[in-house]
Order: sequence, then structure tokens, then C-alpha cells
Amino acid sequence: MARWALGLAIVPCGLLWLVGAGLAIAVLRRNRDGRNHGKKKAIGALVMAGLWVLLALAVPATLFAIAPDRSDSGQVTSEGSVAPQDLQVGDCVRDLLSEGYKLTVKVSPCAEPHQTEVFANFDLTDSTYPGDDETRALAEQGCFDRLQELLPRRKLARASVLYLYPFSGTSFREDPGVSCLVESDVPVTDRIVELPPVG
Repeated sequence: MARWALGLAIVPCGLLWLVGAGLAIAVLRRNRDGRNHGKKKAIGALVMAGLWVLLALAVPATLFAIAPDRSDSGQVTSEGSVAPQDLQVGDCVRDLLSEGYKLTVKVSPCAEPHQTEVFANFDLTDSTYPGDDETRALAEQGCFDRLQELLPRRKLARASVLYLYPFSGTSFREDPGVSCLVESDVPVTDRIVELPPVG
């Protein structure tokens, strides 16, 4: 039972932590008869479950603590981190998103060095997930159509277009949104794409 308690407590799943902690408590109660029923493993299971709980509480708290400040119009006024799906039009991103998916990305005022900017957000209109290939095609076409509308106002030099889109049926149901970004080859301290005024 003690081995099961420790094994379940190691697995990163809230329900299994509870089961593991329950088994560990049962093992410790059995140790009252003076025999060793796996006391060290049971204590280890409780410690492991406690660490998982602390981590689960600490991560959202940390993300909230470093969220960027925004003006009334939504522009970032001080650096912070957001989840990729929470990026807003006009956000300037410190990270190169083409290097791979990130749980959070750093956004900063656009006067600070950055290489990526969000120039459009839109929702896919399909009622059901159309599959990865179709979703990627819709995201790409939607972003290029929106960039075409901005061409008279753009200042694109050595830049490429990126898009973030739902990568599974589950993520599509949670959020069918697409973010369109442009990425510069070198850090800039001005807008890569000049957006129309808000309102």
C-alpha cells in the first residue's frame, strides 16, 4: 500500500494525488501497531502530494503576478507575461514564436526591443473542428487577408507572418480564435506593422 501511495503521489494528476495521500494516511495509521508498514514511503507520498499542490497553486499565482500593465486602450505599458491565446492586437512580443510553442510569452511596450507583433485576431467560424490541415489553411488565409488590408500602412522589411491557431478538437472547442503575428529578423523599437487607430 505504501508503494502504491508513493507511486500515485508522483503522477501529476490531482485525483491521483488525493488517492495517494489517502493511502499514505492509511499506512501511517497502520504503523500504530508498532510494525513498519512502509512509513518512509508513506511520508514521502504525503510530501510529494504536498509539493504538487504547492506547484499547482504557485504557477497561476506567478503568472498573475507578472501580467503586463495595460492602458485603457489595451496597449502594454510595462513588461509582463501572457498565455499565447491571450495576446491582443497591437501587442509587441519579446520572444521569437517561430522557435516553438511557449506556455507564456513576454510582451512589452513597443518602444522596447522586440521581434514579434500581433496585427490581427479572429475566430474560425466552423461549428466543428475541421481537422488540423483545414484549420491551418483557414488560419493562414485569414491572416494573409487581414495583412493585405494593412498593406498601405505597413512597414515590413525582412519580416515573416506567423499564426497561432487551435491545434486540436479540444482546443478548438475551448477557443476557436486565431492570432496573426508578424516577426522581424532583427529586434526593432518601433512598429513592424502600423495598425489603424483604435476606434
